[in-house]
Amino acid sequence: MTRPSEAEWGFEEIARDDPNRAIELAGCGQAEALIEALANTLSAALFNEVRIGFDGLKK
Repeated sequence: MTRPSEAEWGFEEIARDDPNRAIELAGCGQAEALIEALANTLSAALFNEVRIGFDGLKK
């Protein structure tokens, strides 16, 4: 998979339709930091045999 270049990637299109969303997305930081955090978390979970679950709210 080829990553888009800086010239190909931006929030201009989103900003035209939803300026607030574009601002939030632009402030998220580098994609590499998110990928690294997710990979580290998954590795730790698998290594330590951590189980993650979700209990829905009952209304």
